[in-house]
Amino acid sequence: MDFGEPLAISLSGQTGHVGGRRWGRGPAALVFLHANGFCGSTYAPLLAPLAEGLAGCSVVSLDLRGHGLTTLPADPDRQDRWTIHRDDIAAAINALPGGLVPEGAVLAGHSMGGTSALLAAGAGLVPGVRQLVLFDPVFAPRGFYLYARAPWVFALWRRHFPMSAAALRRRRQFESREAAAASWQGRGAFRTWQPGFLDGYCQDGLRPRPGGELTLSCAPEFEAACFAGQRHDPHGALKRLTIPLQVLRAEHHSTLRASQIAAFMRAGAQVETIAGASHFLPMEQPDLCRAALAAAITPPPAR
Repeated sequence: MDFGEPLAISLSGQTGHVGGRRWGRGPAALVFLHANGFCGSTYAPLLAPLAEGLAGCSVVSLDLRGHGLTTLPADPDRQDRWTIHRDDIAAAINALPGGLVPEGAVLAGHSMGGTSALLAAGAGLVPGVRQLVLFDPVFAPRGFYLYARAPWVFALWRRHFPMSAAALRRRRQFESREAAAASWQGRGAFRTWQPGFLDGYCQDGLRPRPGGELTLSCAPEFEAACFAGQRHDPHGALKRLTIPLQVLRAEHHSTLRASQIAAFMRAGAQVETIAGASHFLPMEQPDLCRAALAAAITPPPAR
């Protein structure tokens, strides 16, 4: 499988770097951001074929703080909002070498990556980006985020929020990538994935430990904190957004509730519910998702 060329992007004043993967050569026509607990290489079956059709351009996938190849400090105690991902995304795009992201690039993301992309674009931090494409972004009613700002909620949700509790129970060490893949194949979140995506996750979702074993690149404590840390404001970001937005949401178990579609429509977004898809729709229906990305990258000529 083509996992892409590893990237390491240094940020001014930061200890560590933003990692990721790049497919193709030349300026990035697309920058993609992954879901919580995963990494950019997970989406290789989606992104590598897309890059093959881009003449003189590339596709870049960035690993968020605490994930994949990124080595920036990842303190679960400070992960109470996704604005840290917003700022890292903007800084990494602006720091890509050689003007790798040109005017007119597309910013896309899945789940937490999609919401973080929305936060960055809504804050005006990625001026070169001309369009957003989001796959089942996390977007709850406004009251959810207001409650999350209460001083006791972050600590409470880190222990008892269902997704956080599940993250804390994850097995974190494996003898090899093959052993990890065998333990995950056909189970839990991986049950509905198309071939290749689990191999992609095992590439950068695991990192070596002294002694030869592998451990999860995203520590369960940090993944749990990302689920619990909801003190950001995606509603405000959506209101401030000034570029086109396309959203593909899942029919089942979507993190963009049906009651919130109207907010996106008021912002001028195109929202499509994908029949039969779950929250992992990029892994379940990669051809459909790739077509949406390709259409955003190469819009039809003006008439």
